[in-house]
Amino acid sequence: MLLGDDTSLLGVKGDLHIHSIFSDGKPSPLEVILVALRKKLRVISITDHNSFKGSSEALRIAKNMGLQDNYLVIIPGAEIRTSIGEIILYCHEPLESFPTDPYELLDYSAQHQCFTVAPHPYDLPRLGIGTNVLKLPINGVEVFNASSPRVSNMRAMKKIGVLADKTLLANSDAHIPEYIGVAFNILFLEELSLEAVFTALRKKRVVPVPGSPQFIDIIKRYSWSIARRANPAYQRY
Repeated sequence: MLLGDDTSLLGVKGDLHIHSIFSDGKPSPLEVILVALRKKLRVISITDHNSFKGSSEALRIAKNMGLQDNYLVIIPGAEIRTSIGEIILYCHEPLESFPTDPYELLDYSAQHQCFTVAPHPYDLPRLGIGTNVLKLPINGVEVFNASSPRVSNMRAMKKIGVLADKTLLANSDAHIPEYIGVAFNILFLEELSLEAVFTALRKKRVVPVPGSPQFIDIIKRYSWSIARRANPAYQRY
């Protein structure tokens, strides 16, 4: 798949919003990797809440398997809860610490050359940042989140889809394996590497592809949410 007339670019599938056992997700980083490969994703990011541990573990596994930058690019990521809602960071390396004040977080991210994204901005019950997405210097916005209600996705596309300064994304926000890759992006890369992914994100060489889970998988998602809350062993976040 090519972008415009540039035949040197390779179009690959990427799901950049996935949760693992290191926050409130069901799959381990290894399971995330295996499902991603099965679904022909070439770029993923494990964005656990307030933690890069899921990404760090996935990077370690991918290195041992000889996958990173050969078959699969893993972007170190985390979904940070701030006082105004959640902000995703994609960074070149996992961060050990970070501020949670939104303005300090954005400054800190810029200093570390991270790429910032507003996930599910108009899904306020799930801590979207709402109209702040129009005011803050955030690099990208999820205009479609497969785990959010249709109305919030429609509002995000209507409000933000016309903004030329934001990279638009569609992600699964997977908390169970079945959701991984349900919604994804086509990223147009010069090569399959982490640096090429960051270049594509910054140059907006991304096409969001919305998608919705099957009804049975929605049931599985809510069943997992109930089980996690009922079992102290799952209280990781």
